Amino acid sequence: AAVAAPATTVAPQHQQLSFSPALVNRHSRERRILNGRVLRTLRARRWSWPSCLTQQLGDVVLAQLQEDTLRQRFYDRRAKLLQPPSEKGEQRLFVELCLELRSVQLEQLMAENGDILDWLCVAEKMDPNNNDVKGRPHLGAANCKIHYEHKINQAVNRSDFSADEDRILGAIVELGDTFNWDSVARKLGGGRTAWQCFARYHGHLQRPRQWQWSTDDDARLAHLCQHMSQCHDWELMKARFGDGPTAAECLSRRKTDACEQLGKAKTRNRKSRKAVLTAALDLISKDYRRNTTASRLQRHTQKACSTAAAIEFMNNKVSKLVVPS
Repeated sequence: AAVAAPATTVAPQHQQLSFSPALVNRHSRERRILNGRVLRTLRARRWSWPSCLTQQLGDVVLAQLQEDTLRQRFYDRRAKLLQPPSEKGEQRLFVELCLELRSVQLEQLMAENGDILDWLCVAEKMDPNNNDVKGRPHLGAANCKIHYEHKINQAVNRSDFSADEDRILGAIVELGDTFNWDSVARKLGGGRTAWQCFARYHGHLQRPRQWQWSTDDDARLAHLCQHMSQCHDWELMKARFGDGPTAAECLSRRKTDACEQLGKAKTRNRKSRKAVLTAALDLISKDYRRNTTASRLQRHTQKACSTAAAIEFMNNKVSKLVVPS
Protein backbone atom coordinates (compact mmCIF):
# COMPACT_ATOMS: atom_id res chain seq x y z
CA ALA A 1 0.00 0.00 0.00
CA ALA A 2 1.22 3.38 -0.86
CA VAL A 3 2.06 5.48 2.13
CA ALA A 4 0.29 8.77 2.05
CA ALA A 5 2.57 11.75 2.27
CA PRO A 6 2.20 13.73 5.46
CA ALA A 7 0.09 16.79 5.08
CA THR A 8 2.07 19.97 5.22
CA THR A 9 0.68 22.68 7.39
CA VAL A 10 0.83 26.10 5.90
CA ALA A 11 1.71 28.74 8.44
CA PRO A 12 -0.75 31.59 8.43
CA GLN A 13 0.60 34.72 6.91
CA HIS A 14 0.39 37.49 9.44
CA GLN A 15 -0.34 40.92 8.19
CA GLN A 16 2.63 43.19 8.63
CA LEU A 17 1.94 45.96 11.08
CA SER A 18 3.06 49.42 10.21
CA PHE A 19 3.68 51.92 12.98
CA SER A 20 3.46 55.60 12.20
CA PRO A 21 6.24 57.73 13.67
CA ALA A 22 5.52 59.40 16.97
CA LEU A 23 4.26 62.93 16.78
CA VAL A 24 6.83 65.48 17.88
CA ASN A 25 5.92 68.88 19.26
CA ARG A 26 8.56 70.97 17.52
CA HIS A 27 7.93 74.11 19.55
CA SER A 28 8.10 72.22 22.85
CA ARG A 29 11.37 70.63 21.76
CA GLU A 30 12.81 74.03 20.84
CA ARG A 31 11.79 75.43 24.21
CA ARG A 32 13.52 72.56 26.02
CA ILE A 33 16.68 73.13 23.98
CA LEU A 34 16.59 76.87 24.74
CA ASN A 35 16.07 76.19 28.44
CA GLY A 36 18.94 73.70 28.52
CA ARG A 37 21.45 75.79 26.60
CA VAL A 38 20.70 79.38 27.52
CA LEU A 39 18.17 79.94 30.27
CA ARG A 40 19.59 77.42 32.74
CA THR A 41 23.00 79.05 32.42
CA LEU A 42 21.57 82.53 32.98
CA ARG A 43 19.66 81.35 36.06
CA ALA A 44 22.69 79.55 37.49
CA ARG A 45 24.14 80.71 40.78
CA ARG A 46 27.15 82.97 40.33
CA TRP A 47 30.30 81.61 41.96
CA SER A 48 33.88 82.90 42.04
CA TRP A 49 37.13 81.12 42.78
CA PRO A 50 38.62 82.00 46.19
CA SER A 51 42.35 82.53 46.54
CA CYS A 52 42.89 79.24 48.42
CA LEU A 53 41.32 77.23 45.61
CA THR A 54 43.31 79.14 42.98
CA GLN A 55 46.53 78.31 44.85
CA GLN A 56 45.46 74.68 45.09
CA LEU A 57 44.81 74.56 41.33
CA GLY A 58 48.30 75.92 40.64
CA ASP A 59 49.85 73.27 42.88
CA VAL A 60 47.86 70.48 41.22
CA VAL A 61 48.81 71.68 37.72
CA LEU A 62 52.50 71.82 38.72
CA ALA A 63 52.32 68.31 40.23
CA GLN A 64 50.64 66.90 37.12
CA LEU A 65 53.24 68.51 34.83
CA GLN A 66 56.07 67.16 36.97
CA GLU A 67 54.57 63.68 36.83
CA ASP A 68 54.16 63.75 33.03
CA THR A 69 57.63 65.22 32.47
CA LEU A 70 59.26 62.75 34.85
CA ARG A 71 57.68 59.82 33.05
CA GLN A 72 58.69 61.11 29.60
CA ARG A 73 62.30 61.94 30.60
CA PHE A 74 62.71 58.60 32.35
CA TYR A 75 61.68 56.64 29.26
CA ASP A 76 63.88 58.82 27.00
CA ARG A 77 66.99 58.47 29.20
CA ARG A 78 66.54 54.73 29.60
CA ALA A 79 66.09 54.26 25.85
CA LYS A 80 69.42 56.04 25.15
CA LEU A 81 71.41 53.62 27.31
CA LEU A 82 73.43 50.97 25.47
CA GLN A 83 72.24 48.20 27.76
CA PRO A 84 69.16 47.92 30.02
CA PRO A 85 69.96 49.34 33.46
CA SER A 86 69.68 47.30 36.61
CA GLU A 87 67.13 47.95 39.33
CA LYS A 88 69.56 50.14 41.25
CA GLY A 89 70.42 51.99 38.06
CA GLU A 90 66.73 52.79 37.45
CA GLN A 91 66.37 53.98 41.03
CA ARG A 92 69.43 56.23 40.65
CA LEU A 93 68.03 57.65 37.38
CA PHE A 94 64.67 58.27 39.02
CA VAL A 95 66.25 60.22 41.91
CA GLU A 96 68.33 62.32 39.51
CA LEU A 97 65.23 63.29 37.49
CA CYS A 98 63.33 64.20 40.63
CA LEU A 99 66.15 66.51 41.73
CA GLU A 100 66.17 68.12 38.26
CA LEU A 101 62.42 68.79 38.24
CA ARG A 102 62.38 70.36 41.69
CA SER A 103 63.85 73.62 40.37
CA VAL A 104 61.91 73.81 37.08
CA GLN A 105 59.14 76.40 36.96
CA LEU A 106 55.58 75.72 35.87
CA GLU A 107 55.88 77.77 32.67
CA GLN A 108 58.97 75.84 31.55
CA LEU A 109 57.26 72.50 32.17
CA MET A 110 54.17 73.61 30.25
CA ALA A 111 56.29 74.74 27.31
CA GLU A 112 58.21 71.44 27.36
CA ASN A 113 54.93 69.53 27.16
CA GLY A 114 53.68 71.71 24.31
CA ASP A 115 50.86 73.27 26.39
CA ILE A 116 49.27 69.81 26.56
CA LEU A 117 47.94 68.64 29.91
CA ASP A 118 45.42 66.03 31.03
CA TRP A 119 42.85 68.34 32.60
CA LEU A 120 40.62 65.42 33.58
CA CYS A 121 43.36 64.21 35.93
CA VAL A 122 43.77 67.74 37.27
CA ALA A 123 40.03 67.97 38.02
CA GLU A 124 40.09 64.61 39.78
CA LYS A 125 42.98 65.69 42.00
CA MET A 126 41.23 68.85 43.15
CA ASP A 127 40.08 68.28 46.73
CA PRO A 128 36.24 68.08 46.72
CA ASN A 129 36.11 68.21 50.53
CA ASN A 130 37.84 71.53 51.01
CA ASN A 131 36.52 72.97 54.27
CA ASP A 132 37.42 76.52 53.26
CA VAL A 133 35.00 76.48 50.31
CA LYS A 134 31.37 75.62 51.01
CA GLY A 135 28.65 75.30 48.40
CA ARG A 136 30.94 75.46 45.39
CA PRO A 137 29.83 73.69 42.21
CA HIS A 138 31.54 70.66 40.73
CA LEU A 139 34.94 71.55 39.28
CA GLY A 140 35.33 69.83 35.94
CA ALA A 141 38.15 69.80 33.44
CA ALA A 142 36.75 72.83 31.59
CA ASN A 143 36.46 74.88 34.82
CA CYS A 144 40.08 74.15 35.75
CA LYS A 145 41.38 74.86 32.24
CA ILE A 146 39.56 78.20 31.93
CA HIS A 147 40.57 79.40 35.38
CA TYR A 148 44.18 78.46 34.73
CA GLU A 149 44.24 80.46 31.51
CA HIS A 150 42.62 83.50 33.13
CA LYS A 151 44.37 83.63 36.50
CA ILE A 152 47.47 81.42 36.70
CA ASN A 153 49.09 81.18 33.28
CA GLN A 154 51.95 83.70 33.28
CA ALA A 155 52.32 83.51 29.50
CA VAL A 156 49.00 85.32 29.05
CA ASN A 157 49.15 89.08 28.56
CA ARG A 158 46.48 90.56 30.82
CA SER A 159 47.23 94.23 30.15
CA ASP A 160 44.87 96.53 28.26
CA PHE A 161 44.76 96.33 24.48
CA SER A 162 46.80 98.98 22.73
CA ALA A 163 45.69 100.94 19.68
CA ASP A 164 47.96 98.89 17.40
CA GLU A 165 46.51 95.64 18.76
CA ASP A 166 42.98 96.90 18.17
CA ARG A 167 43.84 97.85 14.59
CA ILE A 168 45.49 94.50 13.86
CA LEU A 169 42.67 92.57 15.54
CA GLY A 170 40.05 94.37 13.46
CA ALA A 171 41.98 93.67 10.27
CA ILE A 172 42.34 89.96 11.12
CA VAL A 173 38.63 89.59 11.86
CA GLU A 174 37.65 91.36 8.63
CA LEU A 175 39.59 88.74 6.68
CA GLY A 176 37.01 86.16 7.72
CA ASP A 177 38.32 84.45 10.88
CA THR A 178 35.25 85.28 12.97
CA PHE A 179 34.57 81.64 13.85
CA ASN A 180 38.14 80.58 14.70
CA TRP A 181 39.31 82.76 17.56
CA ASP A 182 42.24 80.47 18.36
CA SER A 183 43.63 81.28 14.93
CA VAL A 184 42.94 84.97 15.52
CA ALA A 185 44.87 84.87 18.81
CA ARG A 186 47.84 83.11 17.15
CA LYS A 187 47.94 85.69 14.36
CA LEU A 188 47.68 88.59 16.78
CA GLY A 189 50.38 87.25 19.13
CA GLY A 190 51.51 89.19 22.16
CA GLY A 191 50.30 86.54 24.62
CA ARG A 192 46.61 87.11 23.89
CA THR A 193 44.12 84.28 24.29
CA ALA A 194 41.15 83.45 22.10
CA TRP A 195 38.72 84.66 24.74
CA GLN A 196 40.49 88.01 25.10
CA CYS A 197 40.31 88.56 21.33
CA PHE A 198 36.66 87.58 21.21
CA ALA A 199 35.67 89.81 24.15
CA ARG A 200 37.70 92.78 22.88
CA TYR A 201 36.24 92.63 19.38
CA HIS A 202 32.60 92.19 20.37
CA GLY A 203 32.83 94.59 23.28
CA HIS A 204 34.75 97.51 21.73
CA LEU A 205 35.61 97.07 18.05
CA GLN A 206 32.46 95.67 16.47
CA ARG A 207 30.21 98.31 14.98
CA PRO A 208 26.89 98.37 16.83
CA ARG A 209 24.00 97.35 14.61
CA GLN A 210 20.62 98.76 15.54
CA TRP A 211 17.85 96.20 15.37
CA GLN A 212 15.01 97.06 13.03
CA TRP A 213 11.79 96.33 14.89
CA SER A 214 8.77 94.95 13.04
CA THR A 215 5.15 94.54 14.14
CA ASP A 216 5.71 90.85 14.81
CA ASP A 217 8.75 91.66 16.96
CA ASP A 218 6.70 94.17 18.98
CA ALA A 219 3.93 91.61 19.50
CA ARG A 220 6.46 88.99 20.53
CA LEU A 221 8.14 91.34 23.01
CA ALA A 222 4.78 92.36 24.48
CA HIS A 223 3.83 88.70 24.91
CA LEU A 224 7.12 87.95 26.68
CA CYS A 225 6.70 90.94 28.98
CA GLN A 226 3.24 89.71 30.00
CA HIS A 227 4.38 86.11 30.35
CA MET A 228 7.42 87.12 32.43
CA SER A 229 5.88 90.03 34.30
CA GLN A 230 7.67 89.11 37.55
CA CYS A 231 11.09 88.96 35.85
CA HIS A 232 13.23 92.11 35.83
CA ASP A 233 16.31 90.53 34.26
CA TRP A 234 16.46 91.88 30.72
CA GLU A 235 19.34 89.58 29.82
CA LEU A 236 17.01 86.68 30.45
CA MET A 237 14.27 88.44 28.49
CA LYS A 238 16.64 88.94 25.57
CA ALA A 239 17.60 85.26 25.68
CA ARG A 240 13.93 84.27 25.52
CA PHE A 241 13.41 86.65 22.60
CA GLY A 242 16.24 85.05 20.61
CA ASP A 243 18.93 86.38 18.33
CA GLY A 244 18.61 89.99 17.28
CA PRO A 245 18.24 92.91 19.70
CA THR A 246 20.30 93.45 22.79
CA ALA A 247 18.96 93.66 26.33
CA ALA A 248 19.15 97.47 26.27
CA GLU A 249 17.25 97.60 22.97
CA CYS A 250 14.53 95.33 24.37
CA LEU A 251 14.20 97.56 27.44
CA SER A 252 14.01 100.77 25.40
CA ARG A 253 11.56 99.22 22.92
CA ARG A 254 9.31 98.06 25.75
CA LYS A 255 8.81 101.67 26.80
CA THR A 256 7.67 102.81 23.34
CA ASP A 257 4.02 103.56 22.49
CA ALA A 258 3.69 100.73 19.94
CA CYS A 259 4.66 98.03 22.39
CA GLU A 260 2.57 99.57 25.17
CA GLN A 261 -0.54 99.61 22.97
CA LEU A 262 0.01 95.98 22.00
CA GLY A 263 0.36 95.02 25.63
CA LYS A 264 -2.86 96.85 26.58
CA ALA A 265 -4.73 95.25 23.66
CA LYS A 266 -3.58 91.81 24.74
CA THR A 267 -4.69 92.58 28.30
CA ARG A 268 -8.16 93.68 27.11
CA ASN A 269 -8.51 90.57 24.96
CA ARG A 270 -7.48 88.43 27.89
CA LYS A 271 -10.05 90.10 30.15
CA SER A 272 -12.82 89.72 27.56
CA ARG A 273 -11.98 86.06 27.07
CA LYS A 274 -12.00 85.57 30.82
CA ALA A 275 -15.46 87.21 31.10
CA VAL A 276 -16.87 84.99 28.33
CA LEU A 277 -15.41 81.92 29.98
CA THR A 278 -16.87 82.88 33.37
CA ALA A 279 -20.34 83.44 31.86
CA ALA A 280 -20.16 80.08 30.09
CA LEU A 281 -19.20 78.32 33.33
CA ASP A 282 -22.10 79.99 35.17
CA LEU A 283 -24.55 78.90 32.47
CA ILE A 284 -23.24 75.34 32.56
CA SER A 285 -23.54 75.22 36.36
CA LYS A 286 -27.17 76.48 36.18
CA ASP A 287 -28.07 73.86 33.58
CA TYR A 288 -26.39 71.20 35.68
CA ARG A 289 -28.36 72.21 38.77
CA ARG A 290 -31.61 72.31 36.78
CA ASN A 291 -31.00 68.91 35.24
CA THR A 292 -29.99 67.48 38.60
CA THR A 293 -33.25 68.71 40.23
CA ALA A 294 -35.38 67.32 37.37
CA SER A 295 -33.67 63.94 37.53
CA ARG A 296 -34.25 63.76 41.28
CA LEU A 297 -37.98 64.56 40.88
CA GLN A 298 -38.26 61.91 38.17
CA ARG A 299 -36.64 59.29 40.41
CA HIS A 300 -38.98 60.13 43.32
CA THR A 301 -42.03 59.93 41.01
CA GLN A 302 -40.98 56.57 39.61
CA LYS A 303 -40.42 55.26 43.13
CA ALA A 304 -43.87 56.45 44.29
CA CYS A 305 -45.55 54.93 41.23
CA SER A 306 -43.85 51.61 41.78
CA THR A 307 -44.91 51.63 45.46
CA ALA A 308 -48.56 52.33 44.56
CA ALA A 309 -48.58 49.56 41.94
CA ALA A 310 -47.18 47.10 44.48
CA ILE A 311 -49.89 47.99 47.02
CA GLU A 312 -52.67 47.57 44.42
CA PHE A 313 -51.25 44.18 43.38
CA MET A 314 -51.23 42.94 46.97
CA ASN A 315 -54.82 44.11 47.49
CA ASN A 316 -55.97 42.15 44.44
CA LYS A 317 -54.22 39.03 45.70
CA VAL A 318 -55.83 39.37 49.12
CA SER A 319 -59.34 39.84 47.67
CA LYS A 320 -59.08 36.61 45.64
CA LEU A 321 -58.25 34.51 48.67
CA VAL A 322 -61.10 32.17 49.82
CA VAL A 323 -61.71 32.37 53.51
CA PRO A 324 -62.72 28.87 54.92
CA SER A 325 -66.05 28.66 56.80
